[in-house]
Amino acid sequence: PSAFLWVVSNGVVTGFLAYVCYTSALQYMRPSKAAILATLEPVVATLAGILVYGETVTLTGGLGMLMVFTALVLANVPQKQISE
Repeated sequence: PSAFLWVVSNGVVTGFLAYVCYTSALQYMRPSKAAILATLEPVVATLAGILVYGETVTLTGGLGMLMVFTALVLANVPQKQISE
């Protein structure tokens, strides 16, 4: 019985609560920005696994996190106006 409660609460917190927070935050920002920020989810999950569970980072995992973070930064850099 206690394992079942852990499974259900884990599903509620990681699934339902995250979805509610994400959709309610959409009213305060543009959906395109929210979609870009959502790409950080795997990076945050990996960092949580490292900090909470002591998981190790492989070279490919570290490079993947770096690429996602770099893409996020590049997507938010203001583009120069091209004068015509």
